[in-house]
Amino acid sequence: MAKKDPFTELMSNIDWTRLVPILSPLIVFGAWLLFSKFDKRADAVSKLIAVAEPIPAIDLNVPKPVVLASLYHSLDQALDILDDVIEFLQGIEIPSAKEIIDEIKEEVVEETKEEAVSQAEEVITKLWEFSKWFISGGKT
Repeated sequence: MAKKDPFTELMSNIDWTRLVPILSPLIVFGAWLLFSKFDKRADAVSKLIAVAEPIPAIDLNVPKPVVLASLYHSLDQALDILDDVIEFLQGIEIPSAKEIIDEIKEEVVEETKEEAVSQAEEVITKLWEFSKWFISGGKT
């Protein structure tokens, strides 16, 4: 009997269909990383993904291996941009709900006062015209 090579025997016992789901994210990661290193457009998209994906309100619906490769590719630049974004957002003064409600109440009260005053002026002028008409005996 001929001896079988131990490597061929080992490789024939591997179920390759079980390794595909494990290896596919690694293949996508490596392919995107190489592509973004060699192409300027992919590099720009990679930087955009690296900046936008960590922000919780933004979901680009990009596969996780692509996001990971983008972060790996341009982490330093993405962190600099995110620091600038955080500084900008910290500088913005966001009013609380109570302040917003109070401001709306003030606007509504002010508009109501102005409307009431204009209606009162209109009623007074019509009453004045009516009293002139009444005093004159119904003559215009």
